Amino acid sequence: MNHSSVGVARSAILVLLVSCTSDNGLSLPAPPPGYPTAYATAACAPFDGPATQLFLAAEPAEALPPPAPFIEVAIWRGVMSLSGRRVEWAGASSDGMARRCDPAGACVEATKVAVQFRPVGADTTVTGVAALRFTDGSTVTGGFNAAWRHSPLMCG
Repeated sequence: MNHSSVGVARSAILVLLVSCTSDNGLSLPAPPPGYPTAYATAACAPFDGPATQLFLAAEPAEALPPPAPFIEVAIWRGVMSLSGRRVEWAGASSDGMARRCDPAGACVEATKVAVQFRPVGADTTVTGVAALRFTDGSTVTGGFNAAWRHSPLMCG
C-alpha cells in the first residue's frame, strides 16, 4: 500500500470509528486510553464569537486547562449549537483547533478531527465520541462525558 493509500485508509477508519460509536442509544465507548477525565467550558473563538473547549485529561483538575498531558479540542461554536451534531475537519480549519500537550509543555496539532456530540444535558454535561489524528501520525479515539465548567467571559 502506498503512502496516500495509507492516509486514505486511516481517514476512513477515523470516520468509521466515530460513525459506529455515535449516539445509537447505547452507552458511550470507553474514554481514550490515558485520558479518562473530561471537561467542557465556554470560550471565545478567534473572531470573538462563542466557542466551546473540550479537554480530555489524564487526571481530575480544579482549573482549566488541566495539568498535562491533555487533549484540547476547541470548536468555534457555542455548546448548545453542538447538541446532537457532528463536527469534523482536516488540516487548518475555520471550525476549530485541536492539540495534544505533554507534561514537558510540547503540543502536537491534530490534522484530522471528528467529534459526534450527543444531546447536551440540562446540566450542560457534554457527551460524545472523538477521533483525532495528530501530525506525528498517532490517533486517539474514545468516548467522553465532560463536566461543564462555568467560566465568566464575554466575547466580542
